[in-house]
Amino acid sequence: MRSPKRTPRNLSGLAILMTALGAAACDNGQPTGPASAGIGQAEAEELAQVINEDADAFIDASTYDDQLGIRVDVPSPRSLGPGQLAGRLPCRPVITPNPPENLDGDRVPDAVLLDYTGVECDVGTLHAAMAGTLGIEDPAIPGFGIRLIFSDLTRTVTRSATGEQLVVSWDGTRQIVGSPSNPGTQLNHTITAFRTDFTFPNGRTAQHVKNWNASFEADVAGSIDYGARLPSGTWSFDGNSTWVRNGTATYAIDLTTTTPLHYNTSCTVAPRFDAGMIVATVTRNGVTATVTIEHPACGQTLVTRTAAS
Repeated sequence: MRSPKRTPRNLSGLAILMTALGAAACDNGQPTGPASAGIGQAEAEELAQVINEDADAFIDASTYDDQLGIRVDVPSPRSLGPGQLAGRLPCRPVITPNPPENLDGDRVPDAVLLDYTGVECDVGTLHAAMAGTLGIEDPAIPGFGIRLIFSDLTRTVTRSATGEQLVVSWDGTRQIVGSPSNPGTQLNHTITAFRTDFTFPNGRTAQHVKNWNASFEADVAGSIDYGARLPSGTWSFDGNSTWVRNGTATYAIDLTTTTPLHYNTSCTVAPRFDAGMIVATVTRNGVTATVTIEHPACGQTLVTRTAAS
C-alpha cells in the first residue's frame, strides 16, 4: 500500500462561490498522476471541496424562513483559500399562495411555491441572479418537519469587481424532521437522488448526486429555533453518491462520518466546521481508494488520499 498523502488546504465550503480548485493548473478533465485509473490527490482535493459544500448546505436548509424559504449564508469569492461570509442572501421570490394556508398552525405552511425566476439581489460587492423554484410542504409527522422540493433552483453569483462567477443549481427533495423525543435538540435530514451542479469560474464543472442521511445535535439542549439560524452543534453524514468531474470522469462514493463535524456559528469562513472527520471510499474504473476529510479549524480542510493496495 502506498503511503497516505496528506495535503492541508483552505477550501471554500459552500460552493456558492468560487474557489479555483486546487488542481486547476493540471486539469484536462481526467484524473492525473499514477492513480489515473482511480482518484489522484488533485481529484481527492476537489472531491473534498464538493463534499464540504454539500455538507455545509445542510446548515442553511435545516430551518424555515417565511419570506425566503431557506436563509443562505453567502461566502465572498476567493481564488484560493477560505470564503469569508459576506452575509445572507436577501433575494425575495414570488410566493404562491400568499399568504399560504397553515391548517395546523405550526411554523411550516401546508404547501407553498417560491418562484425565484428572474430574481436578482446584492450581498455586499456580490451580485446574485436566481432561477427555478423551491416548493415547501409540511409532512404529516409529529413535531417539526419540512419537505423542500428543489426544481432546478439556480444561483449565479458574480463578484462585481472582477466578473468572477460561480453557478450552483439544486434539484431534488430534502426532508428535515425534528426529534419528537428530544425537541429543539436533534434533527434528522434525508436526501434521495439529490443533485447539485457546479460551474466554477475557471469553467470546470462538477455534478454530485447524493443519497445521504444526516443527523444534527445542538450543543445546547433545546436551542434549535426552527425559524432562526441553526445553533452550534454536531453533524454526522452517511450514504452514497456519484460524482462526475468536468463532465468526463465518474466516481462512486461511499461516505461515513468517523468523528462528527462540529458546526460553529461563530465561523466567519466556510466550511463552517471547526472539528470532525469524514471518510469517502471512492471507486473509479474498478480501482478503490479512501479520501479522509478533516476539519482542524473554521474554513480549513485537511485531505488525505490513501490508494488501494
